[in-house]
Amino acid sequence: MHMNRKTLIAPTIAGLLIVATLISAGCLSDDEEPFSGTVRVGWLTGDLHHLPYFVAKDTTIRTDGKSIFDKYGVKVTDAQSGGFASGPVEMDKFKEGGIDIGLLGAPPAISKHINAAINTTVIGVVNEIGSALIVKSSINAAQDLKGKIVLTPGQGTIQHYLLLSYLKNNNINVSDLTIETPVAPNLMAERLNAGSADAFIAWEPFCQDAVVKGYGKVLVYSSEMYPDHLCCVVIADTSFAKAHKENVTHYLAAHIEAVDWINAALAKPNSTEYNKLVSIAVSFTGRTEATIKAALANMKYDAKFTPAIEGFFTSFTQGLIDQGAIKLADLQARGYSSPADLTAKYIDDSYLKDAEKL
Repeated sequence: MHMNRKTLIAPTIAGLLIVATLISAGCLSDDEEPFSGTVRVGWLTGDLHHLPYFVAKDTTIRTDGKSIFDKYGVKVTDAQSGGFASGPVEMDKFKEGGIDIGLLGAPPAISKHINAAINTTVIGVVNEIGSALIVKSSINAAQDLKGKIVLTPGQGTIQHYLLLSYLKNNNINVSDLTIETPVAPNLMAERLNAGSADAFIAWEPFCQDAVVKGYGKVLVYSSEMYPDHLCCVVIADTSFAKAHKENVTHYLAAHIEAVDWINAALAKPNSTEYNKLVSIAVSFTGRTEATIKAALANMKYDAKFTPAIEGFFTSFTQGLIDQGAIKLADLQARGYSSPADLTAKYIDDSYLKDAEKL
C-alpha cells in the first residue's frame, strides 16, 4: 500500500504534541521515559541505614506471604543492582533521571541539590546516628590523628561532614592529617588492616565489621560527635513526585510500617522478629550476624519529620556552607534565602502526612 509523506508525518507530529503536553504538565522531563508503574529506588551498598527498604520488600515477615510494599500496592525495583557507592553518586543518578525515590544522607541530598541543580524533594526520614570513626589500636584520642591517614566515603557525604566537624571541635586543622577520599566503605577495613590507613569514618555495618574482625576499634561514635544527629532521608525526583503522588504516598506508607516493625523487633532482641531482622540485614549487607547485631546497637530508625530533625537539616546546611561544600550565593541562586529557608522549602511533608492516613 502506498502512503504519501503527509500520512507518515502526521502521526509523528501528533505524538510529539502528546509528549510536549506531558512535559509542560510536569508529567515528564524532556529526557525522561514514561513511568512504567514500578518505582526505581536508590540506596547505598551494604548500608544498614537503609534496612527499612529491605524490610518492606521482604515477603516472610507477614503471615500472608506478601511484602509490606505489596500491602500498599507499590511495585519497586533497585535503581542500580547492588546499590550506590555513596550519596553523591546516588544524587548524580537522580540528575540522569535514573531514580524515582532514594535513600541517602542529608548532606549529599543538600549539597548536590544546590551545587548540581538536581531537582529533588525531601519527603521522609530514614534514620539518626549510625556512623563511627574507626582507628587502629595505637590511636586513643582526637589529637592522635595528627599526621595520620583517614579515609572517608567522599566529600559531601555525612561521614565526611562529621569528620570535619569533629576535627574542628577538637582544634585540629585539616592540614594536620591526610584525608583520603572517596574510598568505598567495603575497602576501608582492609586498608586499616593492611596498614595503608590509620583510621576511617563510615556507616554501619562497615564500622562494626572492622571491630569484629579485630582490624580496629571505635574512637568515637557519630552520636558522640553530634548527639542524635539526623542521618539519612528519603528523597524523590520532584517531577516524579508531582506526577505520581499516589505512588510516592503509598511508598511512604510502606516505609513507615517497615520502620515501626524494625523498632518493635529491636525492642525485643530475643524475639523471632529480631532474628528475622538480623537475617534480612545479613542478607543484603553480606556481613555476619555478630557484625549486624553490634551495628544495630548503633542505629536509630525514624520515618517522620520532627522539629529537631528539621533543626539538624538547617544545621547541616549551615555547616556545609562553613566547610565550603556549598556557597551561600549558590543557595540563594537556587531560590533559598538562608539555610532555614532551604529546610522550609526543600522538605515537603505533605506526602508523609497523606501516607500516615493510609
